[in-house]
Amino acid sequence: MQQDKHPLVAIKCLVFNHELYLRDCLNGFVMQQTDFPFVAIVHDDASTDHSADIIREYAAKYPDIICPIYETENQYSKSDGSLGRIMNAAVDATGAKYIAMCEGDDYWTDPRKLQKQVSFLETHSDCVITSHRYKIYDQEQNTFEPDYLCTAFAGKKQTVGLRFLKENYLDFPYMQTMSVVYRADSFDKDYYMSLAVHGDLVLFYVVLRQGFGFCMNFEGAVYRRSYTGVYAKQSWERKHYIGFNLYSKMYHHTKDVVFLPHAKSHAELVWGDIKKNILQNGVYDAKMAKAVLLFWWAIGERKKMFISLCKLKKWKVVCFLSKGL
Repeated sequence: MQQDKHPLVAIKCLVFNHELYLRDCLNGFVMQQTDFPFVAIVHDDASTDHSADIIREYAAKYPDIICPIYETENQYSKSDGSLGRIMNAAVDATGAKYIAMCEGDDYWTDPRKLQKQVSFLETHSDCVITSHRYKIYDQEQNTFEPDYLCTAFAGKKQTVGLRFLKENYLDFPYMQTMSVVYRADSFDKDYYMSLAVHGDLVLFYVVLRQGFGFCMNFEGAVYRRSYTGVYAKQSWERKHYIGFNLYSKMYHHTKDVVFLPHAKSHAELVWGDIKKNILQNGVYDAKMAKAVLLFWWAIGERKKMFISLCKLKKWKVVCFLSKGL
């Protein structure tokens, strides 16, 4: 790897209790074959296992690549943007032109992954983010699944890749976190932080406001489907509400119609969960219910809102939920 004052690529890697998988992840970084320098900012968020020890081992062995950050207090749990600010500051300090991402329980499999993506970005100035195909590993079943992109590339072996835009990036799984490389200057941090919700899906939206994306036709990583993470442990009802909260708030704050159909579909899922619970045992989450009703009111679907309320046939509940609307 060529040495230079500034790396061309900075990899963002978030780690928390990934001891069992972390070596796969870090090996995917250090095996990269490129004609440019790159670094991996590996952030251990106060893990309680041996993740930090593994990071120290790799940082000692590959000091030009592994740039560790060790926390003594978990930043993610603060929910105040601390984790994002720490990582953004670390990336800015590298001066990198491009940013790649891979969390500590996923891993890269193609040693020329970075080279392929960066080469495309260097020769296509209007492209702001690239991704690629990936396998899905089910941790519980110990099996690999075909990637969700296999249907998009079916019968297109010679296709270099698929172009996508802000307007359609939610319609198909063009990107997974460990598959992307994007231009650092396409990410407006101030705009991102001004939004009501954050996360990779929101980050991709902010980047795609500046140009088009390109999903490359090569398999370069493995996404590990785990059942022990914070999100995975949530009930389906809670997952439905998390999705609704994300899409409805993004629509409310950006007024971009790209989020509206997804907010509507998740509102239906949440309302279905609420109706089932009310009719079966009279238990419901008033916060979730009012959020959906207010969303329908805000987008002008008031008839739908009143019909949905009336169909509950639980008038005490209807009266309570109707207050303040």
